[in-house]
Amino acid sequence: MRARLAGPAPGAWAGLLLVLALGPLAAAPPAPAPPSEAPARGLAFAVALTKEGRSHSSETFDLRVPGAKGPLRLALEQLTYEGGTLHAVARVTNATGGAVGGLRLSLRGVSDARGEVAVAPFAPLELGDLEDGATSAGVVFRVGPLSLEGRPEPVVVLGDVSGIASVATVEVPGVAGAGAIGLDAEGRLLVADAPGKRILRADAEGKGTVEVARLSCAPTGVTASREGDVLYASCDGSPGLLRLPRSGAKPVPVETPGSLALVRSGPDGALRAVSGSSLLRLGEPGRAPVSRLRAAGAVVSFDVRPDGSVRLVAGPPGRRGVFSAREGESGLRPLGGAAASLPRASACRFGPDGLYVAEGTGAPEAAPRLVVLDDAGSLLREARVLAGPVTDLAFGRDGRLHVLLEGGAASRVQLLQLF
Repeated sequence: MRARLAGPAPGAWAGLLLVLALGPLAAAPPAPAPPSEAPARGLAFAVALTKEGRSHSSETFDLRVPGAKGPLRLALEQLTYEGGTLHAVARVTNATGGAVGGLRLSLRGVSDARGEVAVAPFAPLELGDLEDGATSAGVVFRVGPLSLEGRPEPVVVLGDVSGIASVATVEVPGVAGAGAIGLDAEGRLLVADAPGKRILRADAEGKGTVEVARLSCAPTGVTASREGDVLYASCDGSPGLLRLPRSGAKPVPVETPGSLALVRSGPDGALRAVSGSSLLRLGEPGRAPVSRLRAAGAVVSFDVRPDGSVRLVAGPPGRRGVFSAREGESGLRPLGGAAASLPRASACRFGPDGLYVAEGTGAPEAAPRLVVLDDAGSLLREARVLAGPVTDLAFGRDGRLHVLLEGGAASRVQLLQLF
């Protein structure tokens, strides 16, 4: 048996590509390159097979999560290739320095020097959630049938491990009870400090906090315009909306229909905000809202996609639901599937692979969840990595998810890395 390090995979293949040549110690032929369309997520590993290969007791891959203190260690135990099938028992040990969740092992393809090799469908293996230092239960990893006859060697089995990792939790100095977060055009964190009546800014890691603007009202949301040259803050009271020039000039009131919350700039450049049980698409200053979506209860979170589809969380605590709508339509549709069983949902944001929904305050014994839903509300992934109940979410341009946590003597922001 021979193991060699092939170097980092190109493109989005995060982590190191380790190649195992199962067979005699003679040098194996170069491994074929990964497919040109690399997956957007996943820490890659690879096993190279030769006809002489028979078995190997185990092998460990150190998979690097961006921003984490240490690796995820994937162990393939009882590794064998016999009868045209690659077989192993897979375990993952979490050495990242924080919790990881929604872990999944997937097959990305099989290839040789001539291209892809057809194999039977492979169902992803669920590895669950792991605290720092914990090891998952073993799951059977099996790929086949796979014939090496007549093929240039080695034949490379490409897989990856994906999930969500907690890489840091930082306090926002001098702020207790922040109500919302956002990101500016440079990817810096914006914090709406309601008790202090001000907007703060920090770097993408939540450090180096500075005051951007002092307001005459308690801010309930903050967002940057699509062009990035202006910030807006929604307020509890009058005025309902303030325009904050980046030059540092005095905030400018914008006429709105009363108090607003959670102002957000959509992908179309339009401003949207919550007014009680309604989601408003705001028009020009001094004019009525362009559109209004009404829910049966208070709207606590929402997000909009470029195609105009809207998802929002609404309802009283303990009886909330996740709803779907399109602007221009009159009603909301409750999502089915896993979305129908999220009564403690408190925040939602569209991510790269679905709608991310976090839970807020609930039963003390129940750890809050972060779930990923498809368009119909079905569960794509679930992770218990949150450091506490959630008030708001914001995705950075680097794909990192910023999580504003509830309560405490100081406001805290947790940073989650998708991989």
